[in-house]
Amino acid sequence: LWRAMNEITHKSRNKSVSCEIKGSPNSFNEHFLSVSESILKSADNSFCEVYEISPLLEQFCQDRLSSTDSFTVPPIAVHEVGMYISHLKNKKSMGPDNVSSYLLKLALPYVVESLTYVYNLCIQQNTFPPALKAAKVIPLPKAKDLSDPNDFRPISLLSILTKPLERHIHRHLTQFIEDRNLFHSFQSGFRQRHSCHTALIRVCDTWLAAINQAQLTGAVFLDLKKAFDLVDHTILLQKLTIYLQNPSAVSLLKSFLHNRTQSVFLNGNYSTEGVVKCGVPQGSVLGPLLFNIFINDLPLHITNSKVVCDLFADDNSIHSCGTDVESIQCCLQESLNDVSKWCHQNRMVIHPGKTKSMVVAARQKHQLKPLMLKLTLGTDIVEQVREHRVLGVTLDEELKWQSHIDNVCKQLARNLFLLGQLKPYVSTDCRKMFFKAHILAHINYASTVWSSASEVPIKKTKLSPQTGSKANFT
Repeated sequence: LWRAMNEITHKSRNKSVSCEIKGSPNSFNEHFLSVSESILKSADNSFCEVYEISPLLEQFCQDRLSSTDSFTVPPIAVHEVGMYISHLKNKKSMGPDNVSSYLLKLALPYVVESLTYVYNLCIQQNTFPPALKAAKVIPLPKAKDLSDPNDFRPISLLSILTKPLERHIHRHLTQFIEDRNLFHSFQSGFRQRHSCHTALIRVCDTWLAAINQAQLTGAVFLDLKKAFDLVDHTILLQKLTIYLQNPSAVSLLKSFLHNRTQSVFLNGNYSTEGVVKCGVPQGSVLGPLLFNIFINDLPLHITNSKVVCDLFADDNSIHSCGTDVESIQCCLQESLNDVSKWCHQNRMVIHPGKTKSMVVAARQKHQLKPLMLKLTLGTDIVEQVREHRVLGVTLDEELKWQSHIDNVCKQLARNLFLLGQLKPYVSTDCRKMFFKAHILAHINYASTVWSSASEVPIKKTKLSPQTGSKANFT
């Protein structure tokens, strides 16, 4: 049904362009495997050759872990494997073994005991089989130019058989970390009871409180180049040793990370396999959790107590409140130097061209005099902007939300037109589905954050019967 509706409204993303792509699978695979290395080589700073665990991280873990705390992966039961497989989504995409989730569900009664035995053997021997670490990479174009590999996004497909074991480890590892409060309090990515919404509410409430107290807020929105792909396995495993306090569990995760292979599937042909030397596995269940652990100690290295660091996966920001822009600039510059030092030690790279700064204040303060931040990252100047898109919401320097509401209205206008185009082809129930997915979702997203805007811009988002509207469905 969705494929038909997307076809009618010209929203289908499944465009068969593979026959037009120039280049061989081997050339694409070599390019994707070398991207991380080329980014590290092009970085201006020379990275630390040997990583040493930060005393701040050691102290952070010691304060939360007792001498008896140790993470272990318990054996997985047959009914748990059945539950994990039953909850898999019925996707058509398949890994290099060409086993789909639908086929695995059909065969579940006949293979569940054998799979449980294999998974428990992996846990006992702290080993991930090579077959579960191979990836099939599909290059998807990001632009119309199909000749440059840089204009393609690699989509990694893993074997569906690795999902139950990964989910089992993820479940118990998450519980261990959350029960001991090992995640930084302002880490919002990939966590239960945390979301883009909660992260935005916390930031905006802090900034609005500062405005109510006649204060200024200086914010810097950091951009890390290919953050997930640059994660150094050696550094991550050293951090896991501190967090988990169990060499056996670390050995299992080491086996999960090391000697992973990938091959590009293009124009019906596979490339030769190549070894992935760094990064958390794309498309895996454990990848986002391992990245959270890797970046979790970044706020610990910000020494200025007036600066707050917010983390949402690789979308990170720092901000500081004060009465004058000069003191705020001094605090932020000191913290930017701390962030650069952390990146130097952890082999991460900040993108200076995409890192932006902004001063949030009441309209009267902006009118009184220019509020300028003169921040630098090494030899690069950090650009100051009047608005910036954060987690899908456009934040402006006065928190008026005019730009965000204008963007929402553009989405609504386009999708309301498409809703009208569907009327001759589908029933009212189907049009309701389209309305909830492509129109109401834009209105509801982070609405508790931006609905505090003045009445004039808010009126733009209200649907009327004349616009092909919600009223006709209720």
